[in-house]
Order: sequence, then structure tokens, then C-alpha cells
Amino acid sequence: MDYPYIFNFLIMLFLAYQYWKKQDPRLIKWAFILQFAFIALRAPVVGADTWNYVRYLADERNFYNYDERELEPLFIVYREILVALHCNRLAVMLINSFLSCYPLYLLVKRFSNNVPLSLALLPILNFYGLYFVGLRQVLALAILILAMLYVYDEKKWKWTVFVLLSFVAWNFHTSAAVYAAIFVAAYFIKFKSRIVLISAVAISAVMGIVLQSFNVF
Repeated sequence: MDYPYIFNFLIMLFLAYQYWKKQDPRLIKWAFILQFAFIALRAPVVGADTWNYVRYLADERNFYNYDERELEPLFIVYREILVALHCNRLAVMLINSFLSCYPLYLLVKRFSNNVPLSLALLPILNFYGLYFVGLRQVLALAILILAMLYVYDEKKWKWTVFVLLSFVAWNFHTSAAVYAAIFVAAYFIKFKSRIVLISAVAISAVMGIVLQSFNVF
């Protein structure tokens, strides 16, 4: 069971090393294709919630899970579109993964000095977890990433567009409100040293790894 993950780690580190030696754009494409395929072509049962939403979106059943909480309205609209297109399980997995991953690819490509290495952190730091189980969350996050890139590009009506896209993201998953607030705070708070930002990212990653295996209660 672990061999595909190990091979993925090793291939991504090899691509990162090759890119460090020579910044060949083809290495960026291969790194993204590999990570996309690893997420999109996994079995529908891989991921705590994947089996639920794949069957729901493929119209194999008319409910998401046994949670009594209501789904966000745009996620329901998203489901209706996939059902109207008669998407099967494979198509659902491919569409979900592309919509979730492509904005992340644009973000990494824009700001990373070594894109394959940045993408390699997905499996190495186990960030795959969110992409394996949290479909509504990653769809909301993907929309917010597009909103953030729009702001960074200093385009016209950037904050109006950001608010509108944040509202759209919130209608996929309410956690988008937290993501949006963090981005706004990070945008306006000026740091004199990048060490503070890098340390914050590192601490956040370590906390995620620790809390994943440690029950604070």
C-alpha cells in the first residue's frame, strides 16, 4: 500500500533536484501532472469522505452523508451540474481534482523558486490529507486562491472581486470566511523580515503534523 506514496516522494524529489540544477519548464509540468494524477486517479475509497461525495456527485445516491447539517447552496448547484452532465465516478474524480488543484498550481508557479519542490511538499508534509477528504473545503480554498492572485496582480476592482469570490467560496464551504480573513490580515500586516513568515509557515506545518497524531483532549 505504501509503495505508490514512496515512489511519488522519490520522483518529486528527483524532479526538484533536476529543477534546482536547470530550471526547465517541462519539469514543472511533469511535477504537476504527477501530483494531479496521484490525487485524481486514486480509488474512490481512498480518503475518509471520498466514497461519500463521489457517489453523491455521480448521482448514485441523493444524499451526501448521514450528517444532518445542510450542505452549502453552491455545492448543491455544483452537484446538479455534474448530474446533468451524466458524470460517472472517474469523471467526478477528474473534475474535482482539476478544479481543486489548478489554482494551487497557479499559486505555486507564481511565487515558488522551485515549483517541483513546492509541489513535493504536498505528499512529504501530508497536505494530501485535505485534498483526499475535504472536497468542499478545497473547492472553497481554490476559489480563494484565484481571488488572492487577482489581488496580487493589482487588477481593477481587486477588493470587490475578492469579496465576491470570497462569498462564492463561502457558499461552497463556510470555512472560507476564516481563509479570507487570514489572507486579508497577511496582506495588510507588513513584516520587515521574511524569517517571520517562513517561521510561521514552518510552525503551522509542524502543528498540523503533531495534531494529526495527538489528541489534545
